[in-house]
Amino acid sequence: MTAVVTLALGAAGGVWGAVAWLSPRFESGEPERPRVQVTAFVEEGVVESTIVTRGTPSYEKPREVVLATADPEGAPQTITEPPEVGRSIEEGDVLLEVWERPVIVLQGLLPLTRNLGLGDSGPDVAQLQESLSRLGYSVGEVDGRLGSTTADAIAALYGNLGFEPIGPSEDEIGQLRTAETEAESAGASLEEAKGAIDSWNKGQSGEVAVATLEVRQAKAALDEARSQQALVTFRADDAISAAEDAVSLIAACLKEPSAAQCDTLSGDPLETQLKEADDALEETKLEQEAAQLEMASAVADAESTLADAQQQLEALRGASVPAELDTGHREALANRNEADEQLKSMRARTGIKIPVSEIMFIAALPVRIDSAKAGIGMAASEATIKLSSERLMVSATVTKADAALIAPGMGASVEVDASDDLTSYSGRLEAIGGDGAATDSDADRVVVTIDPGELPGSWVGQSLLVRIPVAATDPGALSVPLGALGLDGSGRERVLVVDGEETTSVRVATGVIGGGRVEVWPIEEGGIAAGDEVLLVEAA
Repeated sequence: MTAVVTLALGAAGGVWGAVAWLSPRFESGEPERPRVQVTAFVEEGVVESTIVTRGTPSYEKPREVVLATADPEGAPQTITEPPEVGRSIEEGDVLLEVWERPVIVLQGLLPLTRNLGLGDSGPDVAQLQESLSRLGYSVGEVDGRLGSTTADAIAALYGNLGFEPIGPSEDEIGQLRTAETEAESAGASLEEAKGAIDSWNKGQSGEVAVATLEVRQAKAALDEARSQQALVTFRADDAISAAEDAVSLIAACLKEPSAAQCDTLSGDPLETQLKEADDALEETKLEQEAAQLEMASAVADAESTLADAQQQLEALRGASVPAELDTGHREALANRNEADEQLKSMRARTGIKIPVSEIMFIAALPVRIDSAKAGIGMAASEATIKLSSERLMVSATVTKADAALIAPGMGASVEVDASDDLTSYSGRLEAIGGDGAATDSDADRVVVTIDPGELPGSWVGQSLLVRIPVAATDPGALSVPLGALGLDGSGRERVLVVDGEETTSVRVATGVIGGGRVEVWPIEEGGIAAGDEVLLVEAA
């Protein structure tokens, strides 16, 4: 008889069982070691693959910014109010003043490389509109065009900061009024040319309507003439047939006077009646032929009238605007467009101006002024200012193999794993690779940057635990410990399912690996289910 001993062992990922079988030889006292099997359970639940590494939070490295010095008025580019080192700069703040004019900081990826004015358009204008909108100023539609609404928003921004926006001179205003008058006159001339064409078109439409009516009337007249022609033909055929019948009757009676139908003939001798009937037949034929010719002529006249009316209608419909009217319209349109362009150019020169030196776009805000070589009286072109982000970023390294599994934008978490502080912050991967590349000792690793959100400043320089989830199964996935996975005789993956003293090999496919477990699903009948025991280790 075989004795069985079962041992309960604790292990991560579930409870394992250790089963020992004692053979009869062992029971008899003979020296034989028991065969021991260590098993684990098939579990149902989420298997998550997570990259775990360590990282250190720090502020972004300071970046040097250069002041633009172009000024439309040619004012001196001398610093009159320097930047304050250590100050935090939000969107819409003044970084410093150059000749008592502001350098306003706005958020945007595109640097401003030109002076802006009314009528200008482009992606830099759209970026400006987005900044103004974020600051609460109404710009209407963000369409990349600097119109009056955007200009009003710019003026309001300057006013709230305590500055006047740069506007036009008196001479520029006078030139603008002249350009407006010329544009208005050119517009009136264009409307007059359009009106002349509209009048011609209306007149043409009236003539087309009359010609259409005439075509309809000609068609009706032709239909009537053809109807009358058919009626005359019918009557002619009837009259000729009657005259022919009379001639035939008299001729028959001359041959058979005793015939019954001859009783209707009386009076003149039959020879005389036959001659009179022949004469009447000829006269009837001549009269009917004349009538038919007359009707044929009437039909031909109606057809000619209809053809003329249709030709006139087609000519009216295909008529083009007279050359003199078309030429006048084209010239008026060209003059109006030229006047509008001149007016647009003038407005751009005489409306509100935004010098390139007064707007500084920075990709991410807020920023902190780390250092500044920009004192009062210094030329703006010689100033150097270093800004750094106020956000803490976590720098960590992962293996090149792990780096291939992740991408910017993926979720990540960081935490301090001290026993008294297990606070976790969720963020996202900001970048893969970059500054802080691996040293010789970890040349196979890649630097990753994590944006953890609102990380406490007290964590700067600490070693943090970084977790980057890569993949996860559905909650209903089956999994086994990695140690339960093996290969059968043909080199295919399998698990050994233990049921009492029976052990069955089940072929499986594998999926996500994480936490010491691997996702599996059977690929043959029989399979496995949650709660089944699978073999981990067997030893004698």
